[in-house]
Amino acid sequence: SNVLAISSGTGLCVGDYSLFNESIRQFIIHENGLNDKSFPTVGQLNDYVNLYELEFARFFPFVHMPTLEPSTELYPLFTSMAMIGALYAFRSSHTKILSSVTNAKLTKLLFQLQNGHFEDNRELNPSIPTWILQTMTFIIILGIFNDSGKVIKEMNTYMMSLIDLVMKYHVNLPLEQSMQPPFDDNVPTTEYITEEQMNISLKNK
Repeated sequence: SNVLAISSGTGLCVGDYSLFNESIRQFIIHENGLNDKSFPTVGQLNDYVNLYELEFARFFPFVHMPTLEPSTELYPLFTSMAMIGALYAFRSSHTKILSSVTNAKLTKLLFQLQNGHFEDNRELNPSIPTWILQTMTFIIILGIFNDSGKVIKEMNTYMMSLIDLVMKYHVNLPLEQSMQPPFDDNVPTTEYITEEQMNISLKNK
């Protein structure tokens, strides 16, 4: 579990996840044409991520936090998590700007997905990065707690897009149908129980 401490970013009691650094922050600012002073500091961004983990993720843990590392590629996921955390910090202005940044990048990503290409023009693999679906989910969750007609309309669009992507890339199907399960090379294949053996075992109980 994370060791809680008083952060210098917001003065709030938060954990030890540091997904943002100044390099990533400046990358976001320049890509979105933002004012440096209006965008949250690195300390604030990391505080919001930790508030997300402390207050939200314990109830809806669909992002595996320990495997995340600072990355410009994944920044939409990070900003969407910080966006949720900013709600718990009662920083509506930061929630709004983080939502705007996440929306802008997500719109570009969805356009690239629809056209079958990523930014580097590599042909899209027959799968979709999980973090894109997770980011879309966070945007939808934010929309649930918003009474703005514009936000609700955007949320509806994301919900339909999310359903389409889940069906298109078979995310709703068992993983075994899209890839071969790994086997331990040190264990003879004869020792693995088959579906037929399992059924017989259950009938004998």
